[in-house]
Amino acid sequence: MWNLFRFVYIHNFIKIWILVGLLAKATECCPQIGTVDPSLHTANIGSTTNGQAFFQNQIAATCCGKLSTFRFYANAAGTVTAMVWRPQTGNDYKLIYKEDFTAPAPGQASFTPTGTVPIIKVGDRVGWKTASNELITYSTTGTSDTRQQLLATTNLNTTSSWGVASLDTSFTYAFGAVVTPNVVPTVTGATVTIQDTQTSTAIHPVVIADSDTIPITNLNVALAPTTQFSIAASGSTFQISSGASLTVGTYPLTVTATDECGQSGTATVTVIVESQKPVFNPAPATVYSTSVSDAQITAVPLQTFTVVDTDAVTCTVNDTLFTIDQSSAPIFSMSFNPTTAASLNYDTAVSHTVLVVCTSGGDSINFSYTVNILDAVPVISGLTGTPSIGDLSPVASDVSTFTVTDQDDEVECSASSPFTITALNDGSAGTQVFQIKTGTTLNEDTATSYNVQITCTDGRNPNITGTLSVDITDDKPALTGLPAATTTPITNGPQTGQTLHTFTVADTNDQASNIACVVDPPNNTSFTIDGSTSPNFVIKTINGASISGTSSISVGITCKDDEAANVVTGIYTVNLANSGPAFVNLNTGAPSISESTTTKSLLYTFTATDTSELFCYTTMSVATSGISLEKGTVTLPNTVYNIYGENSGGFDFEGSSGSMPIQITCSDNSLTVTDTITLTITNSGPTILNTGGSTTVNEGDASTMTLKTLNIAAYDAGDATCTMTNNDGGPFTVNGLNIVKTATALDYETKTTYSLTVECVDPSGLKSTDTFTVNVGNKGPEINELNYGMSIQEDTVDPLALLAITTSDPANSCYQVNNAEPEFTVKFEPSTNKWTVYYIGQGPAGKRLDDEVKSSYDIVVQCKDANGAVGAAKTLKVTVVPNAAPVLTMADNHVEIVKAKAVNDGDVVYTLTTTDAENNDVTIKLVSCEPSATCPFKINGNTVTSTSKLYAHPESMYTLKIEVEDKYNENVPTKDLVILIDDINVVPEFTNIPTYDVVGVNENNAAGAVVFNASVKDPDVDDPTIGDKLTFSCDFKDGGEVYFTCDPTTGEIRAINPINYEAMSQLEFDVEISVTDGYNTTVAPKYVILTINDVNEQPTFKQPTWTLSKADEGKNGDTVGCPAFSDQIDDQDLFTNGEYFTYTMDCGKGNGVFQMKPLTGCVTMTREWDLDAADKGASETIACTVTATDHEGLQTTTSLNIVINDGDDNPPLFSQTSYTFCATVNTTSGNLGTVTATDDDQTAANRDIEYDFPGGGPAQLNGNTLTYSGLENQPVGTTVKTSIRATDKAGNTETVDVFIVVCNPTTNTNNNNNNNNSSSSSSSDNMLLWLIPLILLGLLLLGLLGFLLWRYCRGKNFCKRKVVRKTVVRKQPVRQIVVREEKKPPSTLANMRLEMTRHYARNTTNMFASNHVM
Repeated sequence: MWNLFRFVYIHNFIKIWILVGLLAKATECCPQIGTVDPSLHTANIGSTTNGQAFFQNQIAATCCGKLSTFRFYANAAGTVTAMVWRPQTGNDYKLIYKEDFTAPAPGQASFTPTGTVPIIKVGDRVGWKTASNELITYSTTGTSDTRQQLLATTNLNTTSSWGVASLDTSFTYAFGAVVTPNVVPTVTGATVTIQDTQTSTAIHPVVIADSDTIPITNLNVALAPTTQFSIAASGSTFQISSGASLTVGTYPLTVTATDECGQSGTATVTVIVESQKPVFNPAPATVYSTSVSDAQITAVPLQTFTVVDTDAVTCTVNDTLFTIDQSSAPIFSMSFNPTTAASLNYDTAVSHTVLVVCTSGGDSINFSYTVNILDAVPVISGLTGTPSIGDLSPVASDVSTFTVTDQDDEVECSASSPFTITALNDGSAGTQVFQIKTGTTLNEDTATSYNVQITCTDGRNPNITGTLSVDITDDKPALTGLPAATTTPITNGPQTGQTLHTFTVADTNDQASNIACVVDPPNNTSFTIDGSTSPNFVIKTINGASISGTSSISVGITCKDDEAANVVTGIYTVNLANSGPAFVNLNTGAPSISESTTTKSLLYTFTATDTSELFCYTTMSVATSGISLEKGTVTLPNTVYNIYGENSGGFDFEGSSGSMPIQITCSDNSLTVTDTITLTITNSGPTILNTGGSTTVNEGDASTMTLKTLNIAAYDAGDATCTMTNNDGGPFTVNGLNIVKTATALDYETKTTYSLTVECVDPSGLKSTDTFTVNVGNKGPEINELNYGMSIQEDTVDPLALLAITTSDPANSCYQVNNAEPEFTVKFEPSTNKWTVYYIGQGPAGKRLDDEVKSSYDIVVQCKDANGAVGAAKTLKVTVVPNAAPVLTMADNHVEIVKAKAVNDGDVVYTLTTTDAENNDVTIKLVSCEPSATCPFKINGNTVTSTSKLYAHPESMYTLKIEVEDKYNENVPTKDLVILIDDINVVPEFTNIPTYDVVGVNENNAAGAVVFNASVKDPDVDDPTIGDKLTFSCDFKDGGEVYFTCDPTTGEIRAINPINYEAMSQLEFDVEISVTDGYNTTVAPKYVILTINDVNEQPTFKQPTWTLSKADEGKNGDTVGCPAFSDQIDDQDLFTNGEYFTYTMDCGKGNGVFQMKPLTGCVTMTREWDLDAADKGASETIACTVTATDHEGLQTTTSLNIVINDGDDNPPLFSQTSYTFCATVNTTSGNLGTVTATDDDQTAANRDIEYDFPGGGPAQLNGNTLTYSGLENQPVGTTVKTSIRATDKAGNTETVDVFIVVCNPTTNTNNNNNNNNSSSSSSSDNMLLWLIPLILLGLLLLGLLGFLLWRYCRGKNFCKRKVVRKTVVRKQPVRQIVVREEKKPPSTLANMRLEMTRHYARNTTNMFASNHVM
C-alpha cells in the first residue's frame, strides 16, 4: 500500500508541476481588460466632481479566468472603486464585483482583489468611480470607447444601461485589470471496497483540486452512472454515497468536475461491493428460559433472533417439534410446537436440543437450542358446584364425577369418609374419570353437608388434592292426582265457588298436618285449595271472582312440608266456555251537534261489558261523515268508548234532515254485539269565512274587475244567496259570490274611498253580513316620446340642450333615476316651459367626452305631479360620435433602400407625411425597430434619421413600426417602414481560431516548416469588383520571435530553426494574430499558444536482477514484497511528460501462485508455496520476468527471483499418543525412560524441540529423559497421570498424557525402550508379577510396530499430513485435535496401520489405568 501511495504521490506531483508550468505561461496568454499599460496615459485628468462612473467598452475579457490584479494611474492620493460589469442584453450590464482601493500617492498603483472574487467570463468589462473628483488620468492617443455617467445605484447585482452614457472615443484612460487563465479542475480516482450492507451512507471523499474555485464546493460535480450511487457536497469536499440498496459487483464511477468556465476534469472511482456473510445480531439465546410441561399441546414462542445480511436469508431447524417463522425475515420467530399429548413425555426425554441453521447464498451460520421438559402434575377438574343427595339414598349411591388429566401416567385417587372413589375407565394415561359414591347411610338430621377431600397421585407427584362440598337434603313429599284437567268447561265471567278437582300429597318422614298447598299467582285470585281433608286437597273457584279468557287456564299448584326446600308442584288445567259481550248504556243517550261545528267535539260515552277487553267500531259511511270512536278506560269486564264529531266542512242540517243514525259494533275476537244511537244536528246561519278586506283601484281604469270572492262554509256553500245592500254610490255589485267593479272609471280627485256591505241568506232565512273597502289610487304624469336615441359629438365642449320633455299631466318635477349620468342633467327651461335634458359641458363635468372610454349613455328620466304621484320612468340613449383619427399617408410595409457607405450619424433616410380631418395636432411615434439590439434609426419630428454610420453595420434590414396620434386618438393602427441597407462592408473572420487555441509543435521540426496557418473568410476579398486586400500581423508576446516568424500575406507561422525539446528553457509561446481588410475595419485579434511537444523515449531498467524472499507459509492475498522498480528505470520522459509505468510478471511454474499489482509492482500470493510437503529442502527459487510499460506502450524488462525459505510452520509430533512408565515400588527415585517428538520442517533449526511438564506430578525431565521421585510410600498399582509437552522454536506445541505406574517387577522390565528400577515384591503382589510385565511388553511391541510404520510413511510421504496450527490438545480417552487449517493425509495402507496401532495402544493404556488408578 505504501508503494502504491508513493507511486500515486509522485505521479500526481509531476502532473501538478507540469500544470503549474502551463498556468505560469497561460497567465501571460489571457489579454488584459481595459488599458494594458496605465503609465502611458497620464497626461490629463477629468474635471467632473460629482462621482461619475466610468465604463471601458473597447477591450472586453476574451478568456475565462481569475481576476488577479487591478492596475491604474492616479493623479492624486485617494480611493478608487474598481468595478467589473457583465453584459446582459443590448447595452445593459450587471455589476458583479466592486472593491475600494486606496492610491497612497500620485502615480501608478497595483492592487490584488480580496474576498470573494468572481470568475471573469468572456465579454466582461471593467470600470471605476470615485466619490467626487476624478482620480484616473487619461491620454488623447489611440482610440477608445470609454463611457461615463452618474449612476443611480452601484449595488452589486444591479443592472445599468451604458448605452445612454456619455461616450469618449479619443481618450484612453489609465485603468485596466489582469486576468489569469482558468485552471482545469483535477479529480483523483480511487478504488473503494464496501459491503453490500453499507447502504445510504457516505463511502468515499473525492479529492478534487481547482485553484480557481473557492470554496471547491462551488464546482458543478456530476457522477455517472447514478443507479446505486450519488455524489454531493459535504463540508469542504464532495462525498460519494451509496443508495438505498446495493448489488454485489464492481462499479467504475466517472466523476466529472466542471468549473464556472465550463472546463471539466474527470477520474474514475471504482467501487467494489462485496457480499457480507450473514451474522446473528445480537447472539441468540441457546436455552429456553423456563421449562415446558410434557402436557403442553399448544405452540410456545421461544425467541426471536435477527440475521443481518443483504441477501435473502433462510433458517431451518432439524426437529419437527420446532418451527421458524420466516415471514418477517431477517427477523425470525422460533416456536416449540407439541401438537398432541403424545408429543412430549418426561419419562422418555427430559429435554429437546436442536440445531438452527441460517443460510444466505453459499454462506451459513448456526446455533444450538435446548428446551427442558417438566413432568406434568395431574390436574383434577370437575369438582364444581355443590351436589346434593337425599338422606334416604342407599349406600354406594352416585354423588358426582370428576376427571384427572395426566397424559403419560396412571393416576390413583381416594376420598374422605363417608364417601368412596370408583374409577370409571381403564385407568390408562390420559383423561381418567372417577365417581364419588356414598360409603354409608346418611342422615340429614345429623349432618346437613360434607366437604369431601379428594387426594390423587401419579406415582411421581403425590398429594394432588381437591375439595367438593356435598349437601345432605331431606326427602320431599310425594304428590299424586296431578296433572289433571276439567272434563266439562266452566263458563267465563263471575264465579260461584265451584269444586273442580281433588289430589293427594303424602310424606313418609313428616306429619300430614305439616303439608300445605296453594295456587300459584296470578290464578290465586280466581282459584283456591281446600286442605281441610289433608292429605286430600280440593281445587275450587273463588266465589265472586271473574274469570276471563275463552279457551283454558293452567293453574299451578305448590305443596311443601316443614322444610322450606321440600317443594312439589303440579298443574291443573281449567277449560273455559265464552259468554259474549253486551252494551250497558248505548240506548239511553241522545247526543246532538250544531251543523257549524268544525272542531273535534265529544258527543257521547258508552260502556260495553265482557270477560276480555273489547274492540268497538262504526260503519264506513258514519266514519267518513266525521264521527269517530276512541277507547277510554278498561276495567274488566267493562270497556269504555267515547263518540266524537269532527268535520272541517261542518254537518249539513239541510242535507241530513236534522239527524244521523250511528251504528256501533263491539267484538271480543270471538263474539260480537251491534246497536244504533241517533245523533241530532241543529241548524245555523251561513258563515262567511273571509270577512272584511280592502283593495286599491287606480283612477281612470274603466275595465270590469272582480274585487273579492266570498268564501262560504261548506255546509251552506251551495244554498246561500248573497246581495249587495250598500255600494256607497260607486259602480259595484255582487255576481254570485263575487264583488265586482263595473265598466266605469274611478276618479281620485272625486272620491278616494268606497265602503261596501254584502248580505248572505240560507234557505231557512238565517243571515250573515260582510263589509269590503275600495281605495282609489292616484296616477302620476307619463312622459311622452322619450324612449329613443340621439347623438353628441366627442369633441363637444360647451353645455348643450338635447331634448324637451312632454307629459300626459302637468309635472311638478323631472329628474334622473337609476345611476344618474353626471355629464348630463334634467332641468326646467322657462323659455319653453318644459323640462329639458342637457349635456352640462366639459368644464362642469371635469372631463371630456371620450368614445374609447364610454361610447353611449342611458339617461333614465321620471316625473312627479304636485300630489307626489310618480309616472313611469323612460330612457334616452345618447351616443358619443368619435373624433376622426389622423392618417399616415405612407403605404404599409413601404420599402426604402439606403446605401450604407453614404449614411452618416444624423442623416435623414425618410420623410413622413400625415393628414387629420379635424386639423388636430398630430404626433409621430416610433413604436418599435427590429432587430432592436442594433437598430440605428429614430424619429425626429416627421423624419427618420440615422443614429450612427452604416458602412460597417451588422444588419441589412430593419422594420420600423410607426404610429400617428392626436389627443383624441392614441391607439391608431401602426404602419411598417422597411429600410434595406445596401453595400455593407463584410468584416474578415478567422475560421480556424477560437478565442484561444493551443497548437502543438513537435521537437526536431525542420527549419521553415509551417507550424500554424491562420485562415480568414472575407467575401469582399474574393469579389473582384471589390478587391479588398488582407494583411496579417503577429505579436510574439514572450520571445517567440526567436524561434518563429509570421507571413503578413498568408498568415502562416513558420519555425526559423529546428527545435530541440530538451534544450528549450521555455516550452510555450503566446502569439497574438491580427488581420485587417483595409477598410477601417480590424478583426478582433486571436490568440495562439505554441506548445513544444516532447517525443516519447525508450525506458530502460538500470538494475538487471531483483530478489524477494518469503517463508513457506502464508495465504491468499499475502504480500511477498514491493520492489522499487520506478526508482531504477531510466526514462528521459519521466519528469517532462508525466510518465508512469504499469507492471506485469511471468513466473513460469510460479504463475497462478504469484501475482503482481500493475500499478505498484507489489508481488502477492494466491496460496502457500510449501517446501515441507514435497521435501524441497531449505529453500527454492522461482525465476520471473518483469515487464514495465510506459503510458505510450514502450516496454523494458528485468529479472525477479522469488526465494522461498523453510519456515517454522509445523508443530512437533510425539511418536505415541500417550506414554506409560513403571516406577519400582518402595524406591525414592529412578529413571522412567525417554519420549520422542519429531518436526516436519526442512531445516535443523526449525526442528529443534524442547520438552517440559505442564501437568506437574512426581516426574522430572532432563531433555527428553524422564525420572521420578516421591513415590516410595505408594503401593503397587498406584497410577499417577501427568502430561508432557514438546515445543519448537516458533512456539508450536503438542501435549500427550503420561501414566506412571508403581510396580514390582521380579526382573528388570523394559517399557517404551525405557529402563525401570525394580525391588522385591510382597506375597500380596504375586498376581501382578506376570501380568504387569506382560502388558508392558505387549505395549512396547505395539508401540514399536506403530513407530516403524509411521517412519515408513513419513519417509515415503504416503501418510504425511500438514497441520497449520499453534497448539494440539489431546484428551483421554479420545484424541481431539484443534486445527485451523489441515491438509488431509493420503489414504494409504501405511497410514491406516499407524492409526490402528495408536488406537489399540490407547485402548490398552486406558484399560490398564482404569484397573490401577487409586
